[in-house]
Amino acid sequence: SCVNMRSLFAFIVLLLFSLACYASQHTLKLHPTVSFLTWGNFNFTVLNIEYAALLQMGSQRQSIPLMVDTGSPLLYAYSVNCTSPDCAGHVLYNYKQSSTWSSDLVPYDATYFAGGFKSVLAEDTITVDDGGLKVDNFTYANAYDVFWTQRGFQDFAFSGIVGFCMPHLDVQSQEMSLFTQLTKYGSLDKNVFGFYFPFNIDVDDVGEMTIGDLDASRYTGDINWFPVETMPNTTDQYAWFVTLASDTKVNNQSINVCSATAACYVLFDTGGGGYNLLSPNLAPHIMYAQPDCSNIGDLPTFTITINNVDYDITPVDYVIKLVVNGTTQCHSNVYFPAIAPANTTSTFTSSSSFYDYLNEHDSYPHPRLQQYSDFISRHHHPRTTNGDEDIAIEGPLPAALLTLPARFMAKYYTAIDWENKKIGLATAKHN
Repeated sequence: SCVNMRSLFAFIVLLLFSLACYASQHTLKLHPTVSFLTWGNFNFTVLNIEYAALLQMGSQRQSIPLMVDTGSPLLYAYSVNCTSPDCAGHVLYNYKQSSTWSSDLVPYDATYFAGGFKSVLAEDTITVDDGGLKVDNFTYANAYDVFWTQRGFQDFAFSGIVGFCMPHLDVQSQEMSLFTQLTKYGSLDKNVFGFYFPFNIDVDDVGEMTIGDLDASRYTGDINWFPVETMPNTTDQYAWFVTLASDTKVNNQSINVCSATAACYVLFDTGGGGYNLLSPNLAPHIMYAQPDCSNIGDLPTFTITINNVDYDITPVDYVIKLVVNGTTQCHSNVYFPAIAPANTTSTFTSSSSFYDYLNEHDSYPHPRLQQYSDFISRHHHPRTTNGDEDIAIEGPLPAALLTLPARFMAKYYTAIDWENKKIGLATAKHN
């Protein structure tokens, strides 16, 4: 009958629409790099600092947990050849089992704020979203030596990093950027991605990264969009920097940090772990959490304003709770980098009550800390041995450089419009 035909037609239209929506959005589950650690006489449980996605590598599609990092542009994986102490206990990529792997054994070394790696460049197949997306002949760093200079990183549950920030414009950097290659393959309906992170600290909480579209079910209200800005006087041209429209506030009171001549910048960094506040004006306003959590209610709320919208960072957002020998302890996960004098090249060293605590209670010095002590003075982004300059801010410093980690993005759904170079924030929706 006509009624049945109309119903069938409506069903087919709905089915095709559903399939089209599904095809346009690819989802990566983001698992907390939860760590259950034993150092000396102390047992630690560390949760919800960074997140890893399972990507499949090689023709055998071996699942490798890679930390998702919007503060770096490349992909590197711990190789089966890695014998360094920091590879012990991690999933190692067995490239020897892949029929699509190839390499000319070109050395490629890089350093991060908390460590680095030595590798050779290689090409292989990378599969995303359980086969929904695939990049053939993708150039990555096959790491045979990995080193972390801050305690904790080497024990977190990931086996490399997959970067999602803008790469340099040279051919090699473009080839080593996974999202750039996905856009070139024409695999995506939209060149965008979005992050949802769980807010509650629980080992079973899982976040999501959607690629090719945004997940409207994960946020409420409208997305506030603003352009990606390049910070002046810096050799680092490929991070997500954003100019703040107005001053930073503490407990809703302006502290007059930002101005037209002294701009404030924000870096959205899922791999940074903590809030990094490069500003001597903010340091006097910080109060650290007491280990017994007794002063949480007295800690300040920070507010940043982007595109005329206020975003609050409350103590709940920046205090980490550790379980130490069965007892919960609180530590502020806020860094204050050492700042060189104005009109000189700055170097970055960092401390927070969280990492200070871990290092203080370490029963032995990291065996390679002295050997790689110069890495600590690097900013978070990688410096390669292939001719790139050291990452540094040269000349007068900005009024503030604020790094916002995954914990901030748990409160505010974060969207990246790669093609139009925009970032968007909206209030995250949690069950």
